[in-house]
Amino acid sequence: MGKKVIKKRRRRIRWKTVIPMLIAFILVIYLMVSLFGMLLGGSKQDGFTTCKLSTSKLQKKLSSKQYAGLMEMSDFIFYGEHLSLYSEEYEVGTNDSFVGRTMILKNVCSNKEIKIDKLGDTLDGQIDTRDLPVGLYEVYIVDNLIEKRLYMDVALKTSNAIYTTAGTKVEVLADAALLNKKNAKENALDRNYVFIHVTKEVSPENELDIMLNPGPITINATEGQTGNGVTEEEEMYRLAKKVKDILTKKGFKVGISHEEYNWMSLYGETGTLAAGYQSNAKYFVNLGVYSGGEESKGMQIVHSSYVSNELAASIYDEITSKTSLEGKTQTFDVVSSSRSGVYDSWYEIREAGGRALGTGLYSERSADNAFASNENGMEAIYLDLFNIDNADDVVRWNEEFDQIANAIAEGIVKHLSESK
Repeated sequence: MGKKVIKKRRRRIRWKTVIPMLIAFILVIYLMVSLFGMLLGGSKQDGFTTCKLSTSKLQKKLSSKQYAGLMEMSDFIFYGEHLSLYSEEYEVGTNDSFVGRTMILKNVCSNKEIKIDKLGDTLDGQIDTRDLPVGLYEVYIVDNLIEKRLYMDVALKTSNAIYTTAGTKVEVLADAALLNKKNAKENALDRNYVFIHVTKEVSPENELDIMLNPGPITINATEGQTGNGVTEEEEMYRLAKKVKDILTKKGFKVGISHEEYNWMSLYGETGTLAAGYQSNAKYFVNLGVYSGGEESKGMQIVHSSYVSNELAASIYDEITSKTSLEGKTQTFDVVSSSRSGVYDSWYEIREAGGRALGTGLYSERSADNAFASNENGMEAIYLDLFNIDNADDVVRWNEEFDQIANAIAEGIVKHLSESK
């Protein structure tokens, strides 16, 4: 009788069990190696890094540089989304020696240059931060045909940054210890050279791009204007909600400075301006109407006397081309604020400007906003949309409300999206 052949059963691999165990094993090994590397070589990660350049590579690029000349920078201002650099400490209404010169920004990451010819004396006359590609920029001023590297006498030790509507974080740096590694005995840089650092970064959730301030725009709590069957508070809040909805759908972060029928003062730490400052808004848009007898009609948009009319003009052009609303006059439809001394007279604009426009300094009452005297400035405008006493103006407003709201939003979008 022949031997019985016994066939061995082949064991089947249970992949559903093996694969998760294998992944878990690999993760444990990876974490152990990473931790071990940090313990042994953690100091290699110390210091400033950017655009895939380690601290060591940045040190090699920058520490040994020789400059044809040096020039001291003493101050800088953020206003809206613009950055201005100054040779002297900034003071409202004074001219600076950088005005009229050429500025050159040299990107350490890409080796590309941005040249800004003839720096202006307005708060939007230098660097539009939305225009800056990601990178680390050395800053130069051309003086007698020599490119002079900017530095500061005293190092900047605090964060000096804004988040732009272009989705970047823009920061001013000036610290000789910037490139130091941990426990360095001496600074890697021989001076507090000025850098502008731009990273692709979304703003914190609680920060806004635009704050809408619907009228009545008050210092003391008062009721709004009434005429021809409409009230200012109802119409302007309705407008703010509509404009906010449109801008939000376009990707902007927008707030309204107060709740409906909540008559907050423009001044004080609980006021409408404070709401803008607390949210680090870049733009403060006042929405109002006026009364001036039955004959007066049309709209007017006011901007700071220290900034160009570009934002105001963009909104005005959209409104007049997309609706039947007209300007108040043929020559003064988009106007800059008048001045009282060196300060803008329109307090809705001046008090939104932070240090750039002298917030809190104009008068004893203005001192209620002293909490914002060192804040970045919000670029503010005032829209006087129609004469509530003029029946024709009110008819146009009622009939074309949606078109007007869309035109205001589109004017803002066009201006802010030019560099996006």
